[in-house]
Amino acid sequence: AAVHCDPGAGEYAQAMSKLQKHWADAKGRGSERVQWCWDAIDKFLLGPDQAKVARKRAWKAAAAGGAGPARVAEEHTSTATAADGPTGGAASATSAGEEQSATVSNAGVQQMTALTRSLDVLDVGSCTSLFERDGLAVTAVDLHPATQGVLQGNWLDVAVGDEKQVQQQGEQVRLVQLARGSFDVVIFCLLLSFQPDPLKRCAMCAKARDVLRDDGMLLIVTPESTDKAGKAPEIFHQWREVIEGLGFVRVAMDRLSAQTALAFACTPVPHGREIKPLQIYFDVKTRGASG
Repeated sequence: AAVHCDPGAGEYAQAMSKLQKHWADAKGRGSERVQWCWDAIDKFLLGPDQAKVARKRAWKAAAAGGAGPARVAEEHTSTATAADGPTGGAASATSAGEEQSATVSNAGVQQMTALTRSLDVLDVGSCTSLFERDGLAVTAVDLHPATQGVLQGNWLDVAVGDEKQVQQQGEQVRLVQLARGSFDVVIFCLLLSFQPDPLKRCAMCAKARDVLRDDGMLLIVTPESTDKAGKAPEIFHQWREVIEGLGFVRVAMDRLSAQTALAFACTPVPHGREIKPLQIYFDVKTRGASG
């Protein structure tokens, strides 16, 4: 509630809008983080890495069914962050899990290649609509929108139901509810680490899974302070474990300039999924200092 009442939040939104225009003018297609998200969408949902995503999903399904070697093979191909990212190559493991994934992979590629509609993208926490381009139908939502094209809303307060619901409030449109399974991509760009509650960070990811289609993706860009620029690697190990437990499998992790970008593909939501703390380095440092 305090965030809603902060008189400086509107000024911050306008400043972010000016910054986005600067990057668009200087870089042509936008800043590095925006470009990474576009590239991830192109590769994992529309292009050559669709098969990689299908294999990852199959490996996780095999692991959930008790096929240990499949999980071992998956881990072997995912240890290096560069190989895990959009620029990385496909896995070369020859385990039983990979054999099982062949059929799933082919089906996934045929399904996505045949896609002719625009992809539905939800941009959460964007003062302006950063990710608009041809082929993407973007819905942007923020606590304090900088432009009229962005819906106003607190992501944790947005309900998930049968249909999208909005309310007109003066010049702004407030997002009340989104339809379950209605998006191909959800983007959290410079969002999670600014939520001070580790449990709420996890809840935000769980809600993202609720509004994603079963073949959708969650893209996260977070500042390098999240894991102290790689000096606290346990942070992203924990992120992977917690977020995958919500109904995802990680398919990419790349280091950008002063940021880290991660891509998670949807998998079946586990029964009795748990909301667990999603920590950043500040949480660990603070706990250590108080202990």
